[in-house]
Amino acid sequence: DYMLKEVKEPDKLTIMASEIDWEKYPQLLKQVIENRFKYSLGLGADQSVEKTWQEFFDIKSKKHPFKIVEDIVTRRPRDVIYFMSQLFDSAINRGGDKVNDVDLEYAVENYSNFLNNNLIAETRAEYPEISGILAKLQEHHGKKLEYQIYSRILNSFGYDQKKKAKLTRTLFDRGYMLGFDTATNQPFSDIETLDKKLKEKRWFFFPNKVYVIAHAK
Repeated sequence: DYMLKEVKEPDKLTIMASEIDWEKYPQLLKQVIENRFKYSLGLGADQSVEKTWQEFFDIKSKKHPFKIVEDIVTRRPRDVIYFMSQLFDSAINRGGDKVNDVDLEYAVENYSNFLNNNLIAETRAEYPEISGILAKLQEHHGKKLEYQIYSRILNSFGYDQKKKAKLTRTLFDRGYMLGFDTATNQPFSDIETLDKKLKEKRWFFFPNKVYVIAHAK
């Protein structure tokens, strides 16, 4: 923003910029990791590293190791690189020669702390109570949480409806929180779907319960 304000020809700076939507192209994230494998192992640019996944990973799952990682992290280079580093740190520290399920648990726990710390650092100016809020949400780590309970947590910090909506959007945008659709039994990541569900009519005998998942990633 500063450069665009100060540069003499901002249009040229904009034209030269390109943005990658990592959510739409997760295969590019896999390429980021595989290029690091190639560099670390001294492989040529045209050499396949598919065997590397088999050689260094022993996680009890039918999924490809990268798919497991992809399903856990927010799809950004820094997140996937951090998570992979935690997997190998754990394996090396316990004297293993392959990443296994123990290392996966270690990486998930550290990644959760990583997300919390980043979220706190990035939002503290706007939400000074964010550390306390996340500590409360930690009690519901990765579980379905009825929106009314989530709302009461924010009530305890003096949040009105407008501020609740704003914080919830921030948590969704940063990949920290998901909604959960009981009709399809699937999570969803767009805040508009949550807003729609919150506005749907509630029947006395069949209350329309809305759920969120905190610490979703």
